[in-house]
Amino acid sequence: AFHDDLLAQALQLAHSDPPTQASLRRAVSSAYYAVFHLLIAEAVSNWSNVATRTVLARAFDHGIMRAA
Repeated sequence: AFHDDLLAQALQLAHSDPPTQASLRRAVSSAYYAVFHLLIAEAVSNWSNVATRTVLARAFDHGIMRAA
């Protein structure tokens, strides 16, 4: 899943030797987006109409989710 790929990327960047400031910042960003996409994936997985899950996933608003 996409969120798993983002989390793996975050871990790889955070554990680079030696970690640079840019790598650490990118790791935090990737981890943040991993959570964002995981929450969306979990929410739409409960939607009964499988054909519209992709459309539903695009309806989530990043700003509202960040504020929550």
